Amino acid sequence: MDYSEFGIVETEGSKAIRAIDEALANKSNGKIVGQKDTKGKPDLTLIPYKSLVAVSKVREFGNAKYGSKWAWRENTQKDDLVKAALRHILKYTDPNEADIDDESGLNHLHHAAASLLMAIDLDK
Repeated sequence: MDYSEFGIVETEGSKAIRAIDEALANKSNGKIVGQKDTKGKPDLTLIPYKSLVAVSKVREFGNAKYGSKWAWRENTQKDDLVKAALRHILKYTDPNEADIDDESGLNHLHHAAASLLMAIDLDK
């Protein structure tokens, strides 16, 4: 996979780790000796890596802009995050608008995803 657009270059070490992960996942017996019981726990590896990187970059921008990693949890309403996501989606889908947010220089879909993930986090 090519993650260079996010400034990520895969190293030999990360390629080796990926190969080990794939080998373990493809074991024919499906059970590894001493394997931790993950039954009923979410498999976070199902979230596409490129998406995690994209959302992280939006969050980094927000942290720099607002000065706090978690301020949004106290100062933001879930509905405001959903509205922000919709604005970014509409800008992304509008043929007269650029796909890139003017202020951050990041893709509008990435902003929308970050907003929706924060809204999910606030959902009770």
